[in-house]
Amino acid sequence: MRVVCISDTHLRHDFPVPTGDILIHAGDLTLKGDEQELEKACHWLDSLDFRYTVVIAGNHDWLFQREPEEAQRIAAFYGLFYLQDEEVNINGLKIYGTPWQPNFCNWAFNVDTEGELADHYSNIPLDTDILITHCPPRGTLDQAIRSHHTMFTEPGDVMYENVGSTSLHDVWRMIFPRLHVFGHIHEAHGVKQYEFSDETRYQVNASICDERYRPVHKPVVIDL
Repeated sequence: MRVVCISDTHLRHDFPVPTGDILIHAGDLTLKGDEQELEKACHWLDSLDFRYTVVIAGNHDWLFQREPEEAQRIAAFYGLFYLQDEEVNINGLKIYGTPWQPNFCNWAFNVDTEGELADHYSNIPLDTDILITHCPPRGTLDQAIRSHHTMFTEPGDVMYENVGSTSLHDVWRMIFPRLHVFGHIHEAHGVKQYEFSDETRYQVNASICDERYRPVHKPVVIDL
């Protein structure tokens, strides 16, 4: 089963998307998150060559929080599987999606404490094959640029900090899904893999846009 992973496209659709069986979008389809933007993003996703497309909301995707019935109607109209604290089974793969994340500038699906996040993440089934979250787990592909070169002596120097969720990291370690897809931290795009004798498991920051909202990162292709 070929899974293509993207996230944080923010309506910047001018990049090539490889074909596969399942397309996963880990949130931030939009910029302002209104109905018109969501229609545009869902129409684009529907135009891609996949049998199944699974999406969750990100912190920019306000319509899913403010008008959930309308947002879910739009996603369903375009044939997308939208997951919000729920699971879908596709060809035997149990896929669970949740949008909640640490507080970030008072955007959508933010919670104030790791305890609240732990409550949301506690609903993730232990037998999940593919986990989709918007935010990364603490310490994995979650380094955000704290400040640019203006405060450093050498031009181009940057300082990074880990901004992922500690409770998500704990839950991931307990479940250890075959694939964990997230985004949110644009500059941390990448793949981490864990080798076993019989299979490889993956964590993927699938952000397409960089920190300047340019669609410079490539989709990540994982064969399960």
